[in-house]
Amino acid sequence: MRIYISGPITGRDRNVTVEAFANAEAMLIKRGHIVVNPLRIAEQLPEGSDWKDYMAADLPALFECDAIYQLDGWRSSNGCKLENQAAIYARMQRFNAVYLPPWAHPALEYLSRRRQEDGRKRRK
Repeated sequence: MRIYISGPITGRDRNVTVEAFANAEAMLIKRGHIVVNPLRIAEQLPEGSDWKDYMAADLPALFECDAIYQLDGWRSSNGCKLENQAAIYARMQRFNAVYLPPWAHPALEYLSRRRQEDGRKRRK
């Protein structure tokens, strides 16, 4: 399953934010999922980009995923609330520290809408 990490970034201590995203990414990879980390997307944007630029890059990446994993504090972030609403409207699965995504297993392969290798849709 391809999972997007959503968590508060703006106005937070950079080291704490990087650590929270890295821990979530490591946990999801360990569970066998493909992870989309918005901090990695942000690294590709030019210096001086504003919030709107980050969200314009993050939302298309979110829509390429099967689920969203929400970090603690997401409810206090405008960007996370926007990502949450987008996930609801896209009927994506939503997970957090209380409701963890399942272990990736061949029996659960049907949950993924895309081939993990290249993003092509699976045959039904």
